[in-house]
Amino acid sequence: MNPALRRLDLGYFVRPASETGTGSPRVEPVLGYLVRLDDGGLLLFDTGLGRGEPDLDEHYRPHRRDLDEALADAGVQRSDV
Repeated sequence: MNPALRRLDLGYFVRPASETGTGSPRVEPVLGYLVRLDDGGLLLFDTGLGRGEPDLDEHYRPHRRDLDEALADAGVQRSDV
C-alpha cells in the first residue's frame, strides 16, 4: 500500500511584478504536506513562511495560516504528527 498524501494550505505571498517576468504581481501559494505512512504514522513537511524579517514581509506581503488550523482541516492535531 502507498502512503497517503494530503496537501496543506499554509498561506500565500505576493510576488512583485518585477520578479514575475510578466509585468504583473502574482499570488504564490505556500503549501505543506501531510503523509500518512502504512504503519499509521504521520510525517509533516512544513514549508510555511518564516517570521521576523520585516523587510521581506513588506516586499512579499505574506498571509500566514496557522499550522494548527491547517492540520485541523486535515482532521489531525499537532500531537498526532
